[in-house]
Order: sequence, then C-alpha cells, then structure tokens
Amino acid sequence: MSNETPKVNAVTKQDILQGAHDVAPGEHKPANPIAYAIEHRLPLAFTYHDKPRLVHPHRLGTTHKGHSLLRAYEVTKASEPSNIWKLYALEEILFPAVRSDLPTFTPAPGYTPSDKAFSSILYQVPYKK
Repeated sequence: MSNETPKVNAVTKQDILQGAHDVAPGEHKPANPIAYAIEHRLPLAFTYHDKPRLVHPHRLGTTHKGHSLLRAYEVTKASEPSNIWKLYALEEILFPAVRSDLPTFTPAPGYTPSDKAFSSILYQVPYKK
C-alpha cells in the first residue's frame, strides 16, 4: 500500500488528447480547459506547486522524452505580478479553469513559432508577425 496521496484533478495525457470542443451533455464548460483556453486565447488559472497562477497559455505538447508541457506567459503567481515565460509539467497542474470573465489575450512578447522544448505540438496560439 502506497503512502502517497494522489493529486486530485491533475491533468493527464488523456485529458489533453480529448478534443477542446467535447463538452458533456448539459455542461457549458470545456472538457479540456487548457486546449480551450489556447484555442480561444483566454487566460487560464490553475494551481502549480501549491501556488495559484494566472497565465496566457500559448503552446501545449510533448518533449522528445514524452513529457507533456504547457508553455505559457505567467501573468501572476500567488497574486503577485510575474510577467515571464514558463514551462509547466502537465501532471503537476491542478484545477485548471478558463477565465472567460477576463479579456482575451494577444501573443505575449517573445512568442515565436519554434520552440525547442517540444517535439510535438498539440495546440498552440497562431503566430503572427
């Protein structure tokens, strides 16, 4: 018997592969909030390493070693301004929620179409010069 407490609502690869438009009957929330937020350029809130985060998600994919990652521009960390690019391990993201009450975002400074951290991209904000 393991003494580890499983993470509740952790994002799995199966969650990511599920289509952003798949919504359960009678529900009005996206089945895959991270993909939905990227597709609609909406801010995303979640808990990461026990701290609340608000980010502008830009890219979702996997590394050469098969790890699932989110590349996002972190707007706030624990209610303090952050404004930096970060990579988040999907298995450590808890309680992701699309913030449709906030304005949509434009790609953050420094966003480029190439990202050496990823070998495969599942969702990304379109790049425009």
